[in-house]
Amino acid sequence: MTRVNVTAGTGNIQQNSSAIAIISDNKNNAVAKIKSTQLTNNFADKSRQIMSAEIGQGAFNGTRGLASINQSAGVDNTQLNAMAIAVGGARPFAIVEMNESQLLGETQVAGFRVSSPAGDLTQDSAVTVLSTAAFQGAQGVIHLNQAAGRGNLTSNSFTMSVSK
Repeated sequence: MTRVNVTAGTGNIQQNSSAIAIISDNKNNAVAKIKSTQLTNNFADKSRQIMSAEIGQGAFNGTRGLASINQSAGVDNTQLNAMAIAVGGARPFAIVEMNESQLLGETQVAGFRVSSPAGDLTQDSAVTVLSTAAFQGAQGVIHLNQAAGRGNLTSNSFTMSVSK
């Protein structure tokens, strides 16, 4: 299992979660559950920011199994990678739950005001980079979220239920 969070900026929230349930009898149930609630409430005034997060050449090459990577540059971005696997039992059950605002693609983001010395609004700069030479030969469940800017919500989820 590989879990990595890389962020540049302010008020970013990142989560990587996994649950695995394995049971060998047929009388009980294997249940794997992940419940996620992520909120950001960042009211601070920010000065101009230049934010950058990069996944470079050779990163995660040959990765096997589960790899969960969140990468963000900016303000008040929310990212989730979740995997639930249930194996065995009479009725195996795997679930990833997100709160209502995550399912609707909403995020609680405060206003972001960027001021120049003259008092005019200016733009912040937020960039994420993924090298074309990253993840070569990677196998398995690979979750990658990238977000640049303000108030983005990204998520990956994988569920698998297997009965014997």
